[in-house]
Amino acid sequence: MVTKKRIKTAFYEQKKDTVDINTGEIISESKTTLSRYSSEPPYVKMYIDDICSMIKVPDSLKNVLFLMLRKLDYDGYMTLSTRYRKSMCDQLSIKDGTLRNRLALLVKKGFVLSEGEMNI
Repeated sequence: MVTKKRIKTAFYEQKKDTVDINTGEIISESKTTLSRYSSEPPYVKMYIDDICSMIKVPDSLKNVLFLMLRKLDYDGYMTLSTRYRKSMCDQLSIKDGTLRNRLALLVKKGFVLSEGEMNI
């Protein structure tokens, strides 16, 4: 497994000098740096990549699966509204019918379970 090193990035620095008015001598200096670390490595994505590779899932289905996972809640459910399906189509540069076919194939392969009425 490849791990990604977290990189610390400074995105705000403030330097403050206290100067003696009479002599112009710097009495004290302080520097404040606000930093942030890069986001964590995409562990979930890596696992899905590995699973998809092992069972030979085409990239077209894997890309749909990645977008679906954004809607996954803590209970393991996802609701794909019409608006989100349209957004998925835009991001994948595919038509709605193609997305519906890919969603049906994910259900058929057992990657996704459908509960209730599946409106694909």
